[in-house]
Amino acid sequence: QAVIDANALAGADTIVFDAALFNTPQTISLSTGEMAISGPLIIVGPVAQLTINGNSAGRIFRIDNGDFDSINVTIQNVKFMNGHSIGGNPSGAGGAIYCWNENLTLTNCVFLSNVSDDSSGAIHFPAPGGTLSVTRCTFDSNDASAAGAAGAIGLYGSTALTVVDCTFRNNHARSTGAVGQFAGGSCLISGSTFVQNSATLSAGGALFFNSEFTSNIVRNCTITNNGAFSWGGGIYLASVYTGTCTIQNCTITGNGATVN
Repeated sequence: QAVIDANALAGADTIVFDAALFNTPQTISLSTGEMAISGPLIIVGPVAQLTINGNSAGRIFRIDNGDFDSINVTIQNVKFMNGHSIGGNPSGAGGAIYCWNENLTLTNCVFLSNVSDDSSGAIHFPAPGGTLSVTRCTFDSNDASAAGAAGAIGLYGSTALTVVDCTFRNNHARSTGAVGQFAGGSCLISGSTFVQNSATLSAGGALFFNSEFTSNIVRNCTITNNGAFSWGGGIYLASVYTGTCTIQNCTITGNGATVN
């Protein structure tokens, strides 16, 4: 109800949780599918863990203001679990979050066991533009089943991506196990760990980069024991990739691919 109320009000809104009521870990279970966010919003979860459980009945959040003027949405201290986007694209894309051309910031969040019948097991960005900033988040055991899909995060427009101090573990998809930036943009991934992610029918066990990048930096990361069916057990740059890719002070070990 708080999200619905925020959408109805003009301007940016903030949702916080009563510390007295949420002083222990609690779960909000969804039974009727996704919640829509159509206006600028900040959600601050309690210090004690708050879980939103999609119960495999639908996606958890759809973020879309209905036009190409981006809104700012920030979510902190929330665990997204058992989101399931059902059907073909776009309804089946983004098991936990579908974000259309908006600016999304996530801090101290967990994405666990979210599933997409199409693209992007946890987070899906389909449109050109927008930004995604992810800090101190964990992506564990998310899955997407379509061709061209990413297990955790899939970006299909020229989006600006920032990932800092995150962990990607046991995410799986046909095209890239953890993060796929399929239509260029800019990328900074720093201080993050990618372990045991897999691209089950394609390339890029942990990371997949395609198209034109204005900048692409991966630094101070550990990329280990990831696998791909074809190329790039750890990192894959597609044949139409343009721009530089800078890898600094990373540990890349134990990754495997059938072809190379």
